[in-house]
Amino acid sequence: NAMNELRRLVTHHVTDCDALLTKNSAIIFPAIIKAIKSPRSNVSKSAIMTVRDLFELLPRPMGTELGKDAGLTNMNGLLMVLLTKAASNDKKFVVDEALGALDSMCDCVEAEIVLRPALSGAAEHKNPKVRGRCFVLLRSVVANAPDLDGLLLSCEGALSSVVVACDRGTTDNTPEARECAREVMCAVFKDGRSDKIRAWMEGA
Repeated sequence: NAMNELRRLVTHHVTDCDALLTKNSAIIFPAIIKAIKSPRSNVSKSAIMTVRDLFELLPRPMGTELGKDAGLTNMNGLLMVLLTKAASNDKKFVVDEALGALDSMCDCVEAEIVLRPALSGAAEHKNPKVRGRCFVLLRSVVANAPDLDGLLLSCEGALSSVVVACDRGTTDNTPEARECAREVMCAVFKDGRSDKIRAWMEGA
């Protein structure tokens, strides 16, 4: 009920909730994460739907929270909890909601915020299912980036990290990881890339 009430508040009072979410993030986000981790599937689903609404309606404070989240290094962080639910829950409707929330995150939050944790998880996470979901996340970041060249060249080491992660991903034991790694490589190195990308490729 609390998650559903929060969804209603955000939907009908988005401007007020923007300031309130920023001011009270230390209280609100741990409560949402606790609900996502609930063993009761309906509670978890409602919390994930709340997160999806927050990404779509309040992308600025959500981006700020993800920036503080430290990505996959924080096992209790929002991104890690969503990825784990998307990768390993036994309830399909929970998995579907988690995937939807991750899609909304990629659509609404700046690509730079999502790129690093997606790369880290794709290259290093021990759980193959989570690794696969991280490659899906990486594919979404690359596909949705309005300026992929700028993204890869402005973030220090991003381009080389993408190449290393995808090189490993093409031989991963998870079909999802292999497929997404190939697609990301094709997107990054497709014809028509900028002179800087081509120069990097020639010098690598």
